[in-house]
Amino acid sequence: MPGEDRSDVDASLRLAQELADLGARIHAHTSMPLPGTPWREAPPGDVAPETIREVARLSRRGALYGHWQKQRDHAARLAAAADAYPRPGRSRTILPVVER
Repeated sequence: MPGEDRSDVDASLRLAQELADLGARIHAHTSMPLPGTPWREAPPGDVAPETIREVARLSRRGALYGHWQKQRDHAARLAAAADAYPRPGRSRTILPVVER
């Protein structure tokens, strides 16, 4: 998700591993800057190579599924569309905008 750092990703992977060890199946997603969400203008989700390796390992053992790889491509296209068609001065969220 936007704002996550490496320690957040590592914690998520540790949790996924723990859940997989208990028999859970994890549905993985890549963050996408979807229109109508607070993250519309966020950078597209990308996955570091070490994270890809761990996710692939969980997938091979049947503990993880989803279309996260395709979502990486979709996220890049959505971000490009948001850049190509900016909406200055208009809220892009479905949530109230809080000024800071």
